Amino acid sequence: MSASDLLNLPVRIYGGAPPVSVVDDLLLKADGRVVRVIIDNGQFLRMGLDGKRVALPYEGAIVPGADGEPAFLRINIAASYGEVIREFRYELMSPTDYSMKAILGAPVSTSDMPGAGSLHTLWVSEAGTVEYADVDLSVLPGQLSKRVRIPFTDLRLSRLGPMDETRAFVDYPLLDLRTMSEAVGAPTSPDTP
Repeated sequence: MSASDLLNLPVRIYGGAPPVSVVDDLLLKADGRVVRVIIDNGQFLRMGLDGKRVALPYEGAIVPGADGEPAFLRINIAASYGEVIREFRYELMSPTDYSMKAILGAPVSTSDMPGAGSLHTLWVSEAGTVEYADVDLSVLPGQLSKRVRIPFTDLRLSRLGPMDETRAFVDYPLLDLRTMSEAVGAPTSPDTP
């Protein structure tokens, strides 16, 4: 599923319960593992945070609807017991975590072209791992724009500090990136971009 399908997804504690919040953001590691779900309302947990963002462990419990699209995200409150749950603040984010919102739209540089494009879509598996990234290549004089799909493991993410812009890099030249398969729709299988 695309990362944009996950953002703003209703959050429930169990299947028949009404939504308690929505997914505000996801935190992932540089290797693509989603480790935390950021929700924008801590009040339902009786934490007294009055609508502040909280980061809870991501358990990968995305429940599909009848059409196969994600219907809601089920969170496991028990997985959070034993941790002190505080208001989540981006400026205090771990240097090893990346915000999904900050990654989407991030500039992508190749080995021979800074700012060769931007990250358009990230494709997340049911297990909570980013498998693929769709990159919009910049329109160069005399060339058509193109969106290509690459394995997420081909990207290197970086940022200087928690509030600084996230950037992505690939270790091959722009021409190689332009010859990769064009991104159309969702990935068909884990093995085929």
